[in-house]
Amino acid sequence: MKIYIRLADAIGPTVARAFDDLTVRIETVLTGDVADDAALHGLIARRRDLGIPMLDLRVEGRETGFASSGQPDAVRFPDAAADGEPR
Repeated sequence: MKIYIRLADAIGPTVARAFDDLTVRIETVLTGDVADDAALHGLIARRRDLGIPMLDLRVEGRETGFASSGQPDAVRFPDAAADGEPR
């Protein structure tokens, strides 16, 4: 199954002050293939152990899951607003 994980991590206060008139956000998007749910949970645990917030997770190619409309499964986390901006 293909995965898409969007992570967010804050920059340090010194760098952020250089852009105090803007919203500063750094994102990392991880994509790739995982063999099964166990491998996916392993990736999620690794991210958690590193302390990196996760804004969005999408999984394509699952035979079962949340989506019944043929769209990829997607999970939106409470710290992500509808437009993808952190709250």
